[in-house]
Amino acid sequence: MWAIFFKHSWNFFALQGIQDTLQKFSHYKPIWELNRDETLAAFLKENPTLSEFEQAIKGYEDLNFKIDSEPKAYNVGPVAITTRKSN
Repeated sequence: MWAIFFKHSWNFFALQGIQDTLQKFSHYKPIWELNRDETLAAFLKENPTLSEFEQAIKGYEDLNFKIDSEPKAYNVGPVAITTRKSN
């Protein structure tokens, strides 16, 4: 659940629209929650086959394509939620 707070009073529907938009990104949550090194170590510990490596790589390639296919920005009332890479 996303929580958004603004200094000025906002229309409830505008806030709901922002929360709904942010919710679209919840399926990417494992990307920023999982520890990459631990995930890789656990995968390698299972002695994966070449086919399993290829399947895992394909899954990440598909995810990358999905992320790249996201709109560059979502406009919700006066707010623009951008999806560009942060520095």
